[in-house]
Amino acid sequence: MAFVDLHAHSTASDGSDTPGALMQRAASAGLEAIALTDHDTVAGVAEARPAADDAGVELVPGIEISARMPGWGDPGELHILGLLIDETSPSLLRMNDLLLDARARRNEVLLARLAELHMPVSRDELEAISDGVISRAHIAERMVANGYVATTRQAFDRHIGPGGDAWFDKARLTPSQAFETIHQAGGLAILAHPVHNATEPIQQLETLIGRLADVGLDGLEAFHPDQDPAWVRRVQQWAGRFGLCITGGSDFHGPQRMGRPLNSQRVDAVFLDELKQRLAQRRSLNASSQVC
Repeated sequence: MAFVDLHAHSTASDGSDTPGALMQRAASAGLEAIALTDHDTVAGVAEARPAADDAGVELVPGIEISARMPGWGDPGELHILGLLIDETSPSLLRMNDLLLDARARRNEVLLARLAELHMPVSRDELEAISDGVISRAHIAERMVANGYVATTRQAFDRHIGPGGDAWFDKARLTPSQAFETIHQAGGLAILAHPVHNATEPIQQLETLIGRLADVGLDGLEAFHPDQDPAWVRRVQQWAGRFGLCITGGSDFHGPQRMGRPLNSQRVDAVFLDELKQRLAQRRSLNASSQVC
């Protein structure tokens, strides 16, 4: 049986492996294919392509975008994976620029608020441990290194996460905007780790997924380290109900981050085949409509 991992990060965002090293790690883990899904950027894909060829693994170009559903209470931020995208798409690159600008603005405010709380973290410190996108994970790491908190989890819970005393949210796309950009880039839009948006009652999340499906969602991530077998079954049922694809991945950020080994989810390669089939059907329909 062949396995794939459709959710992994590199140093282009908040992972600890370079895109090239991630491809080699994927090969060593016995993967047939791996999706590079860095936060708000596709900058790592160009480096990953030749490395994937050298390692003998298939690269699935991707991205992970944060979005919010306006007018829908507060299910938290929605993480949208774009899979099988064309990383050179002009609309995708324009969106990347907007998202990175919003992230940079958020970081400036967070750092200013941390300084006011007598927990300064300098930009030089952050640039030394990042390779492109500076994330809250990098800030949390420096907070631990500087002795302000004991763990990165504590940094998020007390200071730089929602409700923390230094919290400042970045501007986010709506799901429709994220879906449209991913589709313009020739890819599929997947809701990552639905368990992170769990609500009470759980039927609210089911209704939300139905609404997302109505405006362009293509699939759900069923296999994820934070989703136990009961959640996997629940997500699969929702996918069947709304005609969505199933994906899965480790959400790998590096061997020392989050404790999620690459290929830990054992996602059958058949799920990638189904994504490709869905994409081929969409392209065929689009071609037919243009002829008509």
